Amino acid sequence: MKPMIDAAKLLAKAPAHKTIFKTYKHCLFSFDNPKIHTGAWPMLKAMGIDEDWKVPLPPYSPDFHRVIEHLHGIAEAAFKRWMYEHPQKHSLQKYKTEFQRIFSECCKPESIAADVRGLPELYKWVAAHKGEWAPRKMR
Repeated sequence: MKPMIDAAKLLAKAPAHKTIFKTYKHCLFSFDNPKIHTGAWPMLKAMGIDEDWKVPLPPYSPDFHRVIEHLHGIAEAAFKRWMYEHPQKHSLQKYKTEFQRIFSECCKPESIAADVRGLPELYKWVAAHKGEWAPRKMR
């Protein structure tokens, strides 16, 4: 958690990118709706990050963060396969090293870029359909 808290503190102090956030003087935070994410706001408030810095999302919004969701799913599945193939107990450092290796092998920049390129179309669709789930091909 500490690296995430440190990153949030840095982001809170960073000016918003002027060409993207024309009406904000600070960065914005975007979390999906599960309680594990929404429950972070008391901690963020204690760090001086106001809840109005949070991007409002529709109730069915995991597809809004599909880049992260896809990366997480791919890396998690690959790491579970590695653990199944190497069932002996390892040091925490070994698990960390293997996960970093697996992540860099299975999460390629090309697939990340493809996910990012499709986000504007996804956001427009969800906005036009008042927050409904996007079609599967867009997730």
